[in-house]
Amino acid sequence: MDYGKIGNYIKNKRKKLHITQDELGELLGVTGKAVSKWECGSAMPDVSLFIPLSDILKIEVSELLNGEDRKDNLAIVHKRKNILMVMLIIVTVASVIFALIMGIYYRNNYDKVQIYKLSSENKSFFVNGEIISINDKNYISIYNVGYLGKEVLSGDYIKYQLYNKSDKIFEKSISNNEKENHINSTFDSITFSTRPINCGKCSNLILKFEIGNDSDKITNFSIKLKVE
Repeated sequence: MDYGKIGNYIKNKRKKLHITQDELGELLGVTGKAVSKWECGSAMPDVSLFIPLSDILKIEVSELLNGEDRKDNLAIVHKRKNILMVMLIIVTVASVIFALIMGIYYRNNYDKVQIYKLSSENKSFFVNGEIISINDKNYISIYNVGYLGKEVLSGDYIKYQLYNKSDKIFEKSISNNEKENHINSTFDSITFSTRPINCGKCSNLILKFEIGNDSDKITNFSIKLKVE
């Protein structure tokens, strides 16, 4: 057992706690001179003082007897610091990557949603609708059609079809059981949305109507839609 090493270790630990030899001796029930002898390496604390002395100096008994801090404790501390540093680096890198991905996504998708208004180029009809373009896919919605002509239109059913140039992209029929009613009431009830359509701005849309009745009289209308 190296008394000199142990004494120097006690001295360093005491000074780190900013207490004097007399104060340490008072805490242990011995004189300051006894503490001085320990630190000079000319004597060792009594065995009964190992535990209270270690508690005061905030060390382990094994560290007191060896005259040095446990190396494995230091290794654990360093290991934990290294683990925390690695975790911090990983979190930082992940955050940067996430921010970059979101930035790229936002840049690539920002302003990709366009909305175009639909109206009628036929003065006998008015049409309200929209084309919603999302990433080059178009969703066409028509929610109001009205007839502005002077004659009364009547029939048992109305079938309407939406064309893009010569391609039919939507069709639906509505029956009208009240024959005497103005067909405009049926027009006003028209609301539909198409599936996604790849047609650029869909600038060649045509809405066609077929109105029929029991006498096999069929009236057809064609409305070219204006895209704004």
